[in-house]
Amino acid sequence: MPSETNGSPPTTATHRESIALMLAGGITHTEIARRLAPNDRKRQKVIRNYIRRTAFTDKEFREQVAERIKAVALLDMGAAVQALVQRAIDTGRPDAVKLALELTGVHAPRVEHEHSGEINLSFNLPRPTPVDTAPPAIEGTAEEVE
Repeated sequence: MPSETNGSPPTTATHRESIALMLAGGITHTEIARRLAPNDRKRQKVIRNYIRRTAFTDKEFREQVAERIKAVALLDMGAAVQALVQRAIDTGRPDAVKLALELTGVHAPRVEHEHSGEINLSFNLPRPTPVDTAPPAIEGTAEEVE
């Protein structure tokens, strides 16, 4: 990147785009400042503050970073899905299996199923026969039992 004058933040669209790409790639604002001004601590501070201020106040910049983060995530999605499926296979963990199935669209736990009509159920079962609950009578006398 071309060097700007000391004390002024990188304000061109190309600089903002480059900063958004670096942030999306996981580089911290401190490291970005070090890369843009390797031997100038004062300039690094100006750049760090510019990135922080821009991230908090500029909606367009945040959207730019978010779009690049989505692109980075999309590029790495294949390896992540393979790791998830392999973990589900190796461990049999229900949460990993459910997540893998959700990704494929086979399992959707948050979908509410609505029925399109009234459901009538009837059971035609015979009535049970009454059971005698009295204890059985013991025949004979107490001496005969001993």
